[in-house]
Amino acid sequence: MFRKILIYLLLAVVLLFTGYMLFLYHADYSNGFRAGYVSKLSRKGVVFKTWEGQLITGAILKQGADLNNTWDFSILDKNADLLPKIEEAIAHNKRVKLFYSEKYKVLRWRGDTPYFVEKVEVIE
Repeated sequence: MFRKILIYLLLAVVLLFTGYMLFLYHADYSNGFRAGYVSKLSRKGVVFKTWEGQLITGAILKQGADLNNTWDFSILDKNADLLPKIEEAIAHNKRVKLFYSEKYKVLRWRGDTPYFVEKVEVIE
């Protein structure tokens, strides 16, 4: 009897953990876009290699001072076709509009940030 309860309890824990991980993997917290200049794009990681980048989103204050904000993002391997567009924008110093989805938590084997770029538009 005790063994049967222990097996059911273990099965319930495994199912809950699996459901939680599937939720974190697939669910989006938010979607949107950011515009600016990509300043960095690199393939990082020791065990899990991921594409990581940084976007500079500048703002001009009333006094005319320049305020630089940076935004870190990740690119999944399935979206690797976006890399040439980003590399070209970096090479020609062009502004880009990055469309992204934000996940609830960072899963290290997917990327260093919760922001995953899904589409790129070069702003002329």
